Amino acid sequence: MFEIKGVSANVTAAFSTRSAEIEAALSERGTSREEASAAEKQVAALDTRQAKGTTEHGSLVADWRETADRAGFDADARLALVREAETRAANGVHLPDPSIADRAVAHAADKLGERQSVFSVAVLHEEAGHLGLALEALNARLKDAPGDRKLREQRAALYEKLGWTEEAARERLRLGLHQHQKTVLDERF
Repeated sequence: MFEIKGVSANVTAAFSTRSAEIEAALSERGTSREEASAAEKQVAALDTRQAKGTTEHGSLVADWRETADRAGFDADARLALVREAETRAANGVHLPDPSIADRAVAHAADKLGERQSVFSVAVLHEEAGHLGLALEALNARLKDAPGDRKLREQRAALYEKLGWTEEAARERLRLGLHQHQKTVLDERF
């Protein structure tokens, strides 16, 4: 199932009809999404898939709005969510550097590939997400404590994991300069 910040699980479930159909098909076969093999899940997905028809766009939008309204996500709630997003965008929300994501995915693929020859996209995304979140968290903590040597060492190590040798070297240089400045100050006072 998907998640959107500000949209309740109740509303998400109302729009997840395919998931419900697949889970019902698995239940009829005496299994569940958690217990079923990948092949069983794929068979259930294919068995429940209906041929796509042509539906007028306006009709689809009206159906979606009606479903949202029934789930408690009415026009006012939808507009409030849009306004909140516009406010965050106007306040310059920080988005991660796309190269962080690219490198995190590449590192995750290398790491997972060392242990197994086949892995799902979900597992790859999860592994890459851990790295990306770790880097974002370190960067946020360093904004509050820029001189924290331990945090800088952790960030340098993470840069090395991601293959950012230049960034890691710069971070290690900063660590060395910071230590040198501290030593000089300690000697003077």
